[in-house]
Amino acid sequence: MNGMAAAQSAAMARPLVEIEAEILAQKRTIGRSIVIIGHALREAKSQLVHGAWSAWLEEKVNFSQSTAENYMRIAEQVSSESALLNLPYTKILALLSVPEDHREQFAKDNQVEDKSVSEIKQLIRERDAARAEAAKWLNSAEENARKATRANARADQERRRADALASREPDTVTIEKEVIPADYELIKNQLRCTREMLAEAERELEEAGEERDAAMEELEAMKAGGDPLDVVPFCGSCASFLNSVFSAPYAREFFATKNDDELERYGNNVALILEWAKKTQDVIEDVRMDRTMGERCFSII
Repeated sequence: MNGMAAAQSAAMARPLVEIEAEILAQKRTIGRSIVIIGHALREAKSQLVHGAWSAWLEEKVNFSQSTAENYMRIAEQVSSESALLNLPYTKILALLSVPEDHREQFAKDNQVEDKSVSEIKQLIRERDAARAEAAKWLNSAEENARKATRANARADQERRRADALASREPDTVTIEKEVIPADYELIKNQLRCTREMLAEAERELEEAGEERDAAMEELEAMKAGGDPLDVVPFCGSCASFLNSVFSAPYAREFFATKNDDELERYGNNVALILEWAKKTQDVIEDVRMDRTMGERCFSII
């Protein structure tokens, strides 16, 4: 009898694919429910008198104040049509620290649905650190450009002064013969000093131009590297590490600014990259060997 009941139960069971579809559909409604609840909480808060908010949350809707604030943040910052609403509540909260115009792309590029909340937060910290480094080099390039402009202005000023002194004729007094004016040596010394100042200004201009060009090359190289999180197929940590080293003009100077924990993390990333490279090389060699063996095969008739 039990065997017959089991057979009937198995026959009545829904197909597994139908069960999976139902689960996924319900998961997609969770995030949208958070948005709806968040807007409702904000509406209720606007109607409550000062000091009544916490008590109302606890007594009427069984929410802690921190949870209610988080629901309202999500409702304010995430569209009801956003793909982020398919994620768990804690992951949505973690992603709010990414700027809105980059948030969904960041989630997609890093496959956050497969990562823990702590891993997502670490990826965000690495992204912010890389962007801060980029901003620093951009500021440096802009400062070098300003220095070059100032040096160029000084050089032009000194050049005009030199031209004016060079074209000035000394005053002379003729009695019976032409004599050298009293200020002749003074004018000559002024001309010599001005020419020296002009040469110095031109040297400064040349140095500033070289610094500016170097900074702009570094900036363009850094920009060409793209977002560290876009590097494929490396993991987010390795990608951020590669971008950081690529954006630094001198790797030794870059690592000298890091503490021991950061240096250990970078060392671990290097080990991961080397392991990845070795495994990738092995795969390439296997493919080449398979192709070589395929070319050598023949049939005897």
